[in-house]
Amino acid sequence: MQKNRFAQILFGFLARLPLCRSCTVPIAFAVLALPVFILIAMHVMNSEQESATRTLVQVTQTQNENMARTLANTYQEPISYLLAFDIGDAPELLPIAIRRSGLGLIVRDAIANTSVSNLKLYDNSGVTLFSLDEDNLGENVSACECFA
Repeated sequence: MQKNRFAQILFGFLARLPLCRSCTVPIAFAVLALPVFILIAMHVMNSEQESATRTLVQVTQTQNENMARTLANTYQEPISYLLAFDIGDAPELLPIAIRRSGLGLIVRDAIANTSVSNLKLYDNSGVTLFSLDEDNLGENVSACECFA
């Protein structure tokens, strides 16, 4: 009952306030409604940005998958040579295997006119067998979320 009485007093007060000259909205109502409209607008803009980000990530993932399929289908021999290479306890041999496979030059040519900056190949256990950045060779990413 107390809440209803307070609402009646508040709305009665707002109704008696002077109106804006160019419209029929009480000035106090406009002042009170402005923060609410701003919050709603911020929420809508944030939702739009999250949606755009999700879409961009999905498009990028699809492009990366398509590029990986194209490379795998087109250059099956050098990739299978590298995948058959067992690094065991000698990851320092990976650069030699990459040079022998010729995959480094193939990948550089394939991504030359794209926005891709690096391409990595992993074995089934998550060890990086190929990367244009040689510091990543032999790195184990099996615990990484990206390898799941």
